[in-house]
Amino acid sequence: MDSLRLYGLVAAGGVALVGAYALLRRKPRTANDLERERRAWLEGTGRITDGTVIDVQELPAASNHHAAVMLI
Repeated sequence: MDSLRLYGLVAAGGVALVGAYALLRRKPRTANDLERERRAWLEGTGRITDGTVIDVQELPAASNHHAAVMLI
């Protein structure tokens, strides 16, 4: 194999590797992306909270809505 062909193959391989890296690398996530992922995770798994019910009040119904229950 002559050296010109070998250098051409090495250069083509290098360009292919740099191109693959540029296409396949992950872009850094922004704060909005992280918050969107966190909210999606919370929506899927739900929140676990702990508390004590002190009082229960039934709020009167608005014009065409049902009565609501408020926990304190």
